[in-house]
Amino acid sequence: MKSPMLQLFQRNKEEFLEWWHFNDNVMKTIFVFYALFEVLMLIFMVLIISDELLGVI
Repeated sequence: MKSPMLQLFQRNKEEFLEWWHFNDNVMKTIFVFYALFEVLMLIFMVLIISDELLGVI
């Protein structure tokens, strides 16, 4: 299951830049916060998985 963030970035770079150019500041701010949230969730997931693996070893 791919996140909407990955789906958006895997599209054409020009399409993304066009989307970024035509959207207002509120949408850009929401998008940036969502990107940061996804990165944080990824970091927490990696930490939890590595912690479980260290517990097994």
